[in-house]
Amino acid sequence: MIGLGHTCKKLVRAAVLGAAAFCGAGLSAGAAEQIEVIVDRGTRGIEIFLGMPARTAITRFGLNAEFLTGPGGAVDFADFSGGTWDIGDHLLAGVDVRIGKAEAGFEATSLMVHLKDQRLPFLTPIDGLTAISVCGVAQPAIPPTLDDLYLYAGFVAYPPDALAPLRFTLPQAPGEALSVTLREYGPGHAGTPRRLQLAPGEPLILGTQGRSFFGVAILAVVALIAVVALRGFRRV
Repeated sequence: MIGLGHTCKKLVRAAVLGAAAFCGAGLSAGAAEQIEVIVDRGTRGIEIFLGMPARTAITRFGLNAEFLTGPGGAVDFADFSGGTWDIGDHLLAGVDVRIGKAEAGFEATSLMVHLKDQRLPFLTPIDGLTAISVCGVAQPAIPPTLDDLYLYAGFVAYPPDALAPLRFTLPQAPGEALSVTLREYGPGHAGTPRRLQLAPGEPLILGTQGRSFFGVAILAVVALIAVVALRGFRRV
């Protein structure tokens, strides 16, 4: 999936140019102040897909609302026809993202806004790639506002160690805890959903469970080999 996401990056951007004036159909709307996170790790890179109410991008990520709205707060999907990946870069600009102890260096691949009552499936990396590249519903007769929208964004990075723990620290923001639905794919992770509550300023840390799982698994295999070898030696 990492290779596919990177290879499709230019195609995704082309799709944004041609299709960002529309939005997709799918699931029902979700509550405010919550985000969905899909992480797809490979041996060489990491892809991350985020889904959230557009308002949450403003209140929790610090995105300037003017990137999404026009004068008077209305949203015109045609304004996104020049491309949206730069908005994705601004979305992550205020977030401290680290892989191990180093800055992660994620680059946005695309960003899309959909009507929040017509959300797309968002469970797997393929869902994430689809959500940031495909739209199919015309601009509503009444221009939507920020609170009518659900936002999807994708990012990719190629760190020296793509399997190291990943740490997200959002800008400090007043308010209640942020609800996070996390699905991780890659070594040690099969997309099992985890639901977390983050207090303002509390970091989201990913990947530690996967590493501990493999550490235990390796130790178990080594112990099993030692037992078998010892029994064979005793028989001889």
